[in-house]
Amino acid sequence: MQTIKVKQIFYKLILGFIIILQSCIEKVDYDQIATPEPKLVVNSYITPDSLMEFFVHKTSGMVDTNIYIKTGNIKVWEDDVLLATLTEHKNGHFVLPIKPKVNSKYKIVVNADDMQVSAQTSIPVPTKITGFTSIYPVGWEDQISYGPYAKFFITIDDQIINNYYELVILGYKTSLIYKKGYVLSDNAIIKAEGDNYTNQKLMFSDKMFNGQKIVFDFDAFEIINEFVIEKILIVLHTVTAEYYMYHKTLAEHYYNQGLISF
Repeated sequence: MQTIKVKQIFYKLILGFIIILQSCIEKVDYDQIATPEPKLVVNSYITPDSLMEFFVHKTSGMVDTNIYIKTGNIKVWEDDVLLATLTEHKNGHFVLPIKPKVNSKYKIVVNADDMQVSAQTSIPVPTKITGFTSIYPVGWEDQISYGPYAKFFITIDDQIINNYYELVILGYKTSLIYKKGYVLSDNAIIKAEGDNYTNQKLMFSDKMFNGQKIVFDFDAFEIINEFVIEKILIVLHTVTAEYYMYHKTLAEHYYNQGLISF
């Protein structure tokens, strides 16, 4: 009898829960949702080995797909000197056929569809990798690469300024076709910044070793098992604080969705 009573209570709880869920469903007419005023969105990655490109779009409503600007221009300054005024674009894509310089300051002012935004940045002096060693294999990975993986050690001569880094590893095949490998680090630097997850890049700053020479270690997966790999490249990018913060928050956003590759 006691078992029957427990089952009856359990069924009543489920029924009550279903009723609560049903009562929370409400259809909302889209016309009742206020559409915010559009704002300009400008994206640009500038590097000393590529032409300067700018992508200008507008924010839109929930069902509106019109993100393209109609008219607009971009003024570009280099070290406080007007470098160019760009007016020609294709769906908000502007191209300046000039490669930016390391350690120069760049500023842009964007005017489009009666809106204006501005931004500025400078390309940092790159930090060099001055030493390298590796151990292979050091373990076996079943969830990512389904095979052995390697541990790498690189020596970094950090500059006495605030530096931000992006580390990626590339496995080159024939005809310079490459594949990104997943990297993971148990290094205290990565753990201190809360990014000790497996990814296709590692983002970290020199907060813990500013101006010092350090040996940074990390593990590399997946590309080690490609039989046609001809060489492995370790790439250390010295990036701006804005790039660093953008990709840190982007990584958190993707991981909240259960994604690990981006």
